[in-house]
Amino acid sequence: MSRASIQRFRSNAEGVAAVEFALVFPILILLLMGSFDVTRAFIAHEKIKKTAYTLDQLITKAPALNANDVQKTMAATTAILAPIDASGIHIDVSYRYIDASGKISERWTQTYPKGSSPSSSSDLPKSYSDLRDVGYLSTNVRYTYSSVLSGLFFDKLEMNAQSIVRPRPGTPLSCADC
Repeated sequence: MSRASIQRFRSNAEGVAAVEFALVFPILILLLMGSFDVTRAFIAHEKIKKTAYTLDQLITKAPALNANDVQKTMAATTAILAPIDASGIHIDVSYRYIDASGKISERWTQTYPKGSSPSSSSDLPKSYSDLRDVGYLSTNVRYTYSSVLSGLFFDKLEMNAQSIVRPRPGTPLSCADC
């Protein structure tokens, strides 16, 4: 190879853009797909929080409850997750009562899907520590989010949302066969 042909090769820039594009394009695609997956995970977490809150509100407003009503309400709130697959969701709803001495007792608990193991008992918020002779409803929603790009950034994310609401004043919230 002559010195002139080497000089011509070094000064020719026609293929540089194609080479640069070939090097940068896969990185841009990964960034785009990663941002899509992170956004989906964020939306799923927000929907999990909304599910817990909505379930608390629906149950505390019911005039009378039985286990079947609670199960149907829990199943219906999974529609909040749409279009995200709700098959991996676990919901625990517990009604607890704080007696005159400040002791907390669990009056009833329901899980969804029915028969699944409940999560550990939730702690009472500090703002409730002085309450006496009152009941409160606690909802815990657990969800396993599966990544679209499984193995690239993360495989699964365990999401958890809790809502605690003090039921309407008056008689304690009872569930006939819970």
